[in-house]
Amino acid sequence: MAIVDLPEEIQKHILETVVKTKEYESNHFYITELIGCPRMVFYNRTIGRPSKMAIDKAYQFYFGIVLDDLWTKLFKVNQRRVTHKVYGYPITVSGRLDFIDSKGVICDLKKTANLFFVQKEAKPEHISQIMFYCYCEANYKAKLCYFSLKNYIEHSFTFTDEELSQFINDFVEPKAINISNYISTNTVPDSEKTKKDWECHYTDKETGVEFYCDYYDRCYPEKKAEDSD
Repeated sequence: MAIVDLPEEIQKHILETVVKTKEYESNHFYITELIGCPRMVFYNRTIGRPSKMAIDKAYQFYFGIVLDDLWTKLFKVNQRRVTHKVYGYPITVSGRLDFIDSKGVICDLKKTANLFFVQKEAKPEHISQIMFYCYCEANYKAKLCYFSLKNYIEHSFTFTDEELSQFINDFVEPKAINISNYISTNTVPDSEKTKKDWECHYTDKETGVEFYCDYYDRCYPEKKAEDSD
């Protein structure tokens, strides 16, 4: 049997936990938006995120959300909101760090189905995310905590003030300004050619279920048709 065969009440609970309406403020961006696909940010904010999600896809996010909520509450400092105002622009970037451990290290939990891809090193976008938290907190020690339902891996970092400042000046602020301009002029961002094809389309190795970005058909209308054949 498959996830779609779960009792209706459980499926409803999973969907209600994962699919939540998000209200965006003009010129207020989240660090998780800046480290992701700019087109997704543009579409999320201009046409709105889909209000429905397939139960198979929601199930992939469910455990991460629930465990994140349960585990972070075990620490005195948890779910702390941090903000940064872009110099010279009416733009704010914010985020919410998971927790600070007993040693004063900023920690971020990451649920993943397969730890293979983070065994040797953390994902660049996750490092960027935690660097933002470190900059805002003036804290130079951080840890990315990857977990699956079978195992756990962590990567520790010690940043310098120069590294964090350069990250803000060279990445965070330019990215926020660019996305703000795209939205204000209603201009679809150019497609970023990266190795992160899984953000557009991937197949879960355990279930064989295919997952597409909510806006895949807007970027690759012909390819989506081919994949469906």
